[in-house]
Amino acid sequence: MIYVSRKILYPAFIIIFTIVFFVIIYYLSFSQSLEVENSRVEITGDALTFYSKINNISNNYVRGITVNLFQVDSQNAYKVKDLAPGESVDVEIKNIAFSDDLKYDIFISAPFNRVIKLSFVLDEATVRPVTADVSLAKEMQVGEKYNYAVKICNISNTALLGVLWTTVVNNAYFEESFIPQTIDLEINQCKNLNSTLTPIRPGNVRMNFNLKVGDLEQNNVYDIIITE
Repeated sequence: MIYVSRKILYPAFIIIFTIVFFVIIYYLSFSQSLEVENSRVEITGDALTFYSKINNISNNYVRGITVNLFQVDSQNAYKVKDLAPGESVDVEIKNIAFSDDLKYDIFISAPFNRVIKLSFVLDEATVRPVTADVSLAKEMQVGEKYNYAVKICNISNTALLGVLWTTVVNNAYFEESFIPQTIDLEINQCKNLNSTLTPIRPGNVRMNFNLKVGDLEQNNVYDIIITE
């Protein structure tokens, strides 16, 4: 019989147990059963849509898959169906609001899998190819005529056709009729739209200016106080 000292047996057991423990933890926490492809963010109207294809590349079911916008475990979490081995699913998340810095982090996660982080940065000129500067008085008097100008500029890298400018007023506070105007803009070109406002009754008025280029829309709101 071979006798092994406890001083040798115990440390060896602890070492082996530690190695096995960390291998199990690594396998459960840092394995990767998911793979993503064709991930992109596209502009759809006045919002964004995220597209991606998620593949289960393992030999096991993957359950509890979620897609989180901006941060891990955020409130904006979208659940994806459980995937069988080798199965795939197409993900489409609509109506994502534009962020101020136009930067987006999207996290795809599942229990016992590493989190997949996708980062996107949108070009300002792509999201807002046209700028509009409205020169408008904030206070007006009934019966007075006010001239105002709208300067519209193309800041994109392509010529733009059919840029639509629309003015909407919540009530009939003005003498004028507001007809939509359409203009074409070359690269780096600016054009002025000149109009008038003649108040016919007092009140607090909200004017909505809408600028549309294809499917892209920009809205500007102006509040005006009209006095007698």
